[in-house]
Amino acid sequence: MTDDKYLMLRHVFLFQELSAEELKKLVPLLKEGGYRKNEVLFRANDPGSTLFILRSGRVKVTLTDRHGREVILRVMQPGEIFGEMAILDGYPRSATVTALEKSQVFTLDRDSFLRFIQEHPHWSLKMLATLSRRLRKANERIGSAILSDAHGKVSRVLLDLIPDGEWEGKEGIRVRLALTRQQLAAMAGVTRETFIRVLKEFERAGSIRTEGKEIIIVRQTDLSREAL
Repeated sequence: MTDDKYLMLRHVFLFQELSAEELKKLVPLLKEGGYRKNEVLFRANDPGSTLFILRSGRVKVTLTDRHGREVILRVMQPGEIFGEMAILDGYPRSATVTALEKSQVFTLDRDSFLRFIQEHPHWSLKMLATLSRRLRKANERIGSAILSDAHGKVSRVLLDLIPDGEWEGKEGIRVRLALTRQQLAAMAGVTRETFIRVLKEFERAGSIRTEGKEIIIVRQTDLSREAL
């Protein structure tokens, strides 16, 4: 399992600036956990004392509106981190995270995390860059929700489904969907019918290709242009 942790850390954006020796020091601090489909990892307003690294599976980040309806903010893919805000500022969790399928995680508790930062201060800059990137993405989502038309909103959702660090290859980016079309439409802030119509238009234009429960993003630049 030590090798699994090391290999995972090497591919996590937050830890890519660490040397091999530094990563090896971080490995023993990680704990392993598993969650069943639909199991809640933590809820909004829970005390936050743990950072999560998604090893396998997928989880959704949600809020609940005043009418009790669930709003999906994003879907986390293997290799992504979450829960880091609460262990930095000490405030409660800002959202609920639930497993969409059987998922494995590595966790790092707050004391170990802060101690590691103190021992490796140069890493703090990388962490700040990561948090800044998260904030930038959040601002993009807000802007898209307010200013974009249906094509821009659907584009933003599709782009958000791409795992961090995933680059467009010869065959495009393959995204396996864990959400229904209705849930994806809700994320985009459009009706299910509009979401499906826009997907078909993107497919006819050659920007994406659908294969069952997967969407292959053939030309990411097309979606990025629509999402502006």
